[in-house]
Amino acid sequence: MSHKKNNKLLLIPAVLAIAGALLMSACLQSITIDLPEYESQLVVESYLDANVPFYIVSVTESVSFFTPGTLPVSQSLPVVNNALVTITHGNITDTIPYVDSLRAYIKALQTPLTASNFEPYLLRVEDTASNRIATATTRFLPPIPIDTVLYLLNDSLQAAMLLYFYDPKPDTNYYKPWFANAANIFDRDSLHTWEFSDRALGTDRTSVGMNYNYRLNDTVVARLYHISREYFRFLDTVEDAADASGGPFSRPARIESNIQGGTGIFTALTYDQRMVIIKQ
Repeated sequence: MSHKKNNKLLLIPAVLAIAGALLMSACLQSITIDLPEYESQLVVESYLDANVPFYIVSVTESVSFFTPGTLPVSQSLPVVNNALVTITHGNITDTIPYVDSLRAYIKALQTPLTASNFEPYLLRVEDTASNRIATATTRFLPPIPIDTVLYLLNDSLQAAMLLYFYDPKPDTNYYKPWFANAANIFDRDSLHTWEFSDRALGTDRTSVGMNYNYRLNDTVVARLYHISREYFRFLDTVEDAADASGGPFSRPARIESNIQGGTGIFTALTYDQRMVIIKQ
């Protein structure tokens, strides 16, 4: 970039700039790169929750970075609405219909899910238009009880949260603490969550905390999710992929998935929960 200084240009820099521009224009050429044909994948996402009496399955398909209209990559992938979706638990198989208004496969359950039933659930998705099949298996893990939930008030009467629990040894466990204001639990300013492994934990009694994000009279919902290694790795690699999605020449990041024949996640959510009212 050239800069004016006292409305005068020095001759030598100007000549060099012109010469550089001419050289650059001579070097620039259109280059055609033959890319391999992109093969889209089924993207399947489903979470089992004993507190939600529904099966909910999202089925979309991946698109190429260079697909017209997806640069930058769209946050809304094309929905696959003609799939045969089933979930099998024990000897019961439920076929889950597509609900067009919600762009997902949803079925209300007559018998609620039981988080204490550790038998596996099998998800099967068959795209009837292309004969693609995706499958996955998951099961509920035993909940890890919350021992104590405390809060600390600063001088501005904002509250920081502390959650204590006992980590069972010697097994490797994966956790997802979750804090939210009960008034609007899905608001971005209210909800705070992350995930970690207990490999770095030194003692059985462990604490996790949240910064000064809550105020007097807020009702804070505190959860401790006990998650599978597959879900932990999925969340971790999705974050890596988001960081690497700045452009077509960014180094790609591979998302780890438990979906066979596609990508995404099928997992059962197990958690313990406490509710705390912030008081002075």
